[in-house]
Amino acid sequence: MQARIFFIFSMLLFGCSAPPRFELPENVADWKRVASAKEGATASARYTGVPEISVSVTRKGSTTEAFNDLQSWRAEAGKLAFYRGPYFGLAESPGADQKTLSRFVRALEARIPDR
Repeated sequence: MQARIFFIFSMLLFGCSAPPRFELPENVADWKRVASAKEGATASARYTGVPEISVSVTRKGSTTEAFNDLQSWRAEAGKLAFYRGPYFGLAESPGADQKTLSRFVRALEARIPDR
């Protein structure tokens, strides 16, 4: 009986804890963050560089949910979606080529926790 109470208490204690705080990095490869915001589970930032890139990253409930969002996303010029662990992100820069966006996203993904 005591083991069951301890298990239930543990689940309540750890199951209700907030996810780790995530902030987008100051620098990503050759880009420097000039503005950032956080609203709920979404962090967004604007980075200066060539070209300027905006990014938003949302913590989802699970890696599966983030991957599902990536699979549901439809490619658009100047935008690149990605996921790492429970995080789904979208990098945007009108007129930027996919190679440049990919370089930015790869550098950013390396800085995003995978849990």
